[in-house]
Amino acid sequence: MKDLIVQLFSTLLPILLYQMFGTKGYSLNTTKRDVLIGFMIGSVSIWLCMSFPISIFDGYLYDLRDVPLIIGILYGGPWVGISLSAFMFGYRVIIGGQGIYLTLISHIIVLPFIFYQIKKFPHYSHKKRLKVSTLLSFFLSVMVMTVSLTAISLRSGFYITKDMVIFFLYFVISNTLGINILIFLIEKHREHIQITDELQEAEKMRVVSHLAASIAHEVRNPLTVVRGFIQMLAKENMNQEKLQVFGEIMLNELDRAQMIITDYLSFARPQSDPENLEIFEVKTKIEKAVNVMIPYALVQGVEFHTVVANQLFIRAERSKLEQVLVNLIKNSIEAMPQGGTIQIKAGKQNKYVTIDIIDQGIGMTPEQIEQLGKPFFTTKETGTGIGIMVCYRIIEALGGIIKVSSEVGKGTHFSIMIPAEIIQENVTE
Repeated sequence: MKDLIVQLFSTLLPILLYQMFGTKGYSLNTTKRDVLIGFMIGSVSIWLCMSFPISIFDGYLYDLRDVPLIIGILYGGPWVGISLSAFMFGYRVIIGGQGIYLTLISHIIVLPFIFYQIKKFPHYSHKKRLKVSTLLSFFLSVMVMTVSLTAISLRSGFYITKDMVIFFLYFVISNTLGINILIFLIEKHREHIQITDELQEAEKMRVVSHLAASIAHEVRNPLTVVRGFIQMLAKENMNQEKLQVFGEIMLNELDRAQMIITDYLSFARPQSDPENLEIFEVKTKIEKAVNVMIPYALVQGVEFHTVVANQLFIRAERSKLEQVLVNLIKNSIEAMPQGGTIQIKAGKQNKYVTIDIIDQGIGMTPEQIEQLGKPFFTTKETGTGIGIMVCYRIIEALGGIIKVSSEVGKGTHFSIMIPAEIIQENVTE
């Protein structure tokens, strides 16, 4: 039983190793890396099988070396198959003992049939691959035993014992069942990979369709406004004052459309160009973002309270950090319809620069916090959720994280953590 367990482990090893180091899915490998991986995995399995054979009766030993050999040929391709065959025969010579030539003869007869299936095998269905590999294993096992029993019979005067017949059955059944189980597991793994890929593609298409619909919806609104004013200008005679008012409205709407498109492009490409990355002090960017948002905050009855430490440096793209700060501050303002105070703090925690934005707004539930940063999730009646997604992706691209804590009716706390840069002198502000 112990030897059988070792043999089964030896034949299962290729699946475990392939999942860890192999290429995606099981296919006809052609690259040098794939051939090398296939050979190394198969040879280890063959070596284990041949080194720890199964003993049924005294003098009757067998192993499952042909299982990884057949799998290596069918799934690894001709070069893997040739390499494994050479390894198996070479190791058999090293082990020595009787039956070396019998093994060689039986495999020379059957292996061409197995190699013949290499090109057809990938195009078979899962069930047919299972049937073909099982038949090939059965054919090879019967051939090995037939050649061996024939040679023994010739030496003993065609005398076949009961032990020989039992040994013959054990060998054929073990190899056939072994490859049947292994191919079944391999095909199940392939099926799992295929289903996973299909689900990922379906999810990508879903996101793309949502993005396309969202872009169309968001951009259509300002364009509709502009189109309406252009129609009015074409039909009515207007004085200079109305023309100026309508012109400003149209420009504002076009700017809004441009901002929406810019947000989507930022979402698609959050990574900064290395040439645009620079080391700067966070304080200046926080002050600038706050100054930009003061007029909007005053209209909403919101005031700021800032506590920002000096000498907090990060490596980033200035404009993108401003974009994150403005976006989060704007969200905090809009979450406070009754007005209130937004606290903005910045300091250093371990190796990170931390920026905290704390509002007194309507807050969020744990379920809403969990959805933050995911496509198309927003707590606003009018919004796409792209802005907060862009914030998450920009900070992640910098190697940082955004933490959120909130309580309904009390407010929300956004904490941005970005890797800090240690600067001695000569830093631009």
